[in-house]
Amino acid sequence: TGNSVSINIELIYSAKPYLQPYIIRYMLSEIGCLVNVEKKNIDGILSMPQINTIWSVDLPGDIRARRQYDKLIIEHKEIKDEIVNYFYPVSIDNETVIKSPGIKITIEKCDKFEKKLISPYEKYIDYDKIKGNIFLRNRRAGDKIYPVNLNGSVEIKKYFINNKIPKSKRDLIPLLCDEENIIWIIGYALSDKYKIDDNTKNIVKIKVQTPERGNA
Repeated sequence: TGNSVSINIELIYSAKPYLQPYIIRYMLSEIGCLVNVEKKNIDGILSMPQINTIWSVDLPGDIRARRQYDKLIIEHKEIKDEIVNYFYPVSIDNETVIKSPGIKITIEKCDKFEKKLISPYEKYIDYDKIKGNIFLRNRRAGDKIYPVNLNGSVEIKKYFINNKIPKSKRDLIPLLCDEENIIWIIGYALSDKYKIDDNTKNIVKIKVQTPERGNA
């Protein structure tokens, strides 16, 4: 884009040392930011430890170079929009449409658990394990979940880091919750507390449509 440019960082690390600064300079020229950037600035980028998968280096002219896992991104600094927390009630046996953040969620009781139909945006849970009302919200400080197949809980923040979810997206990912716990990080982990087991009598199917993914 006009405000940023990115490249697989391994393409830089695998290039001959004398070519690496030229790759950086080309990236800077692509977003019109080569003026004011000196050799020491480019050396500062290239001297960052390869073992570190997340870092950021400020450059002259309100420019930033940052590594985000396998990508090197050079971008104009921008004032980030303040994250707006949201919290919406969700109905069972009905379709709930939330205009912002643009999510459509359907929760309906069903007679069977169709494993072959499951996608990251479609889950089945034990209806009788739901505690009170259901809500859709984004993350809060201290949130945790008990993921299926994981012994114990993990903080949402740590889960996002472990799964290499970009920091810019973490506050946008919707969480389906009841009055006690997080049921599902939508598109990612389901809580073990709500999974279907041999004692399950009542099943609900949850299907989510998001602006990025559409129907699951």
